[in-house]
Amino acid sequence: GGFAGSGAGGSELLGRLVTFMRKEMARRKANPGEHRKALILVDGLAAMRDEYQDGEGMALLENFYRVYADGPSVGMYFAVTTTRAKAVPSQMEDVTTQRWLLRLADPYDYSIAGIRGPDIPAPDPGRSVFSSTKLQTHIATPPLGVSAAAAAIRDKWDHLPTKQPI
Repeated sequence: GGFAGSGAGGSELLGRLVTFMRKEMARRKANPGEHRKALILVDGLAAMRDEYQDGEGMALLENFYRVYADGPSVGMYFAVTTTRAKAVPSQMEDVTTQRWLLRLADPYDYSIAGIRGPDIPAPDPGRSVFSSTKLQTHIATPPLGVSAAAAAIRDKWDHLPTKQPI
């Protein structure tokens, strides 16, 4: 995948998205309390950064980084992908709390994240390592589909009593 805003009109799309996110963050800060959680997905951070290197683009990226850093305090969370660990700017790196490293284009990039030797995941599709714990995971799609798999798990364990809040 790549950054969805690339190509003709991409700068305008990114500008509208960043403007919306900044206004939403300001609205939430002005009205403290419960807000519906928002998850912003960015597929292709490296491509997005490469595309917006002019003056206007850099201003958009700076505003994006600000929302990325301050958004979680008002219920705005991000999931961001990149193929290059070095593509993550310090403004984002410094405030990122979770890093799941799947197959990286350059094996050296694992060492940048503190992953070395046997902690590097096998190059299998879906295999990842959680950088803070070095625990490996495997992400997969069940052959019967997600809804059917969730129903099967529910049916298998539905007879157990539900946990009560402490």
